[in-house]
Amino acid sequence: MKEIYLNNSDSEITLIFLHGWCLSPESFREQINYFRRNYSILAPDYSELVGDMSVSQDRLLLEIVERISKRISQLNLSKVIFIGHSMGGIIALQLAARFIKVTFASIIIDTTMPSSIKQQKVFRDFLASLSTGNQEEQIRGFISRRMYNLQLDDRDRVNLIIKEMVDKWSKFPERFNQLLYQAVLFDSEAALRILKMPLMYLGGTPPCGDIEKLQQIKRDIIIKSLPCGHFIMNNLPQDLNLTVEKFIFNII
Repeated sequence: MKEIYLNNSDSEITLIFLHGWCLSPESFREQINYFRRNYSILAPDYSELVGDMSVSQDRLLLEIVERISKRISQLNLSKVIFIGHSMGGIIALQLAARFIKVTFASIIIDTTMPSSIKQQKVFRDFLASLSTGNQEEQIRGFISRRMYNLQLDDRDRVNLIIKEMVDKWSKFPERFNQLLYQAVLFDSEAALRILKMPLMYLGGTPPCGDIEKLQQIKRDIIIKSLPCGHFIMNNLPQDLNLTVEKFIFNII
């Protein structure tokens, strides 16, 4: 599995950036460049793992978590902060639950959580639509309806993101569909209840997560929102960097 790993010998903290569905660590380019000054960085690229036919289609998400876990153990990381966007937020929760002793904090960026029957149906309908017509238009339409803020977002940036997603998805459509569905089915509520480290949910406008439900599940979770759509790292990179930096500063 490809990765970006930047060791900072002056810091004992490693930030682990976890990208979303059909994306790559490039999503976090601005964050990686900003935080590498003060922290070590690990950003695995698990998009290509989807095309590894030696991995069973029904365990793609599990295999991603297993391989990242192995890498964390290999590096012998002692203090970790997981930062996951969208589907990467689900992966962040799973990893935090596995590495409770070394997880310093987790930051979830606009992930759809906690899962509900209604949300699962939305994603099932979306996945079904990808087999019935122009896939790029289906993905573009889904993003426009749920993840794009017409008044606040940079349309050109969002179009580049859509192109990357479609390009990756079109190589292994069924397997990417399975991966997304496995993420949607993950019981994020159960994971949130067992995690005791500091947590921040950073949503877009409007947020993909159920903020009221998140606060009921985790009373001490920190909730922030930025004025843009789902792809916060691309639309408001400096605002995101400063928000994350302040959160880390307050818990160190």
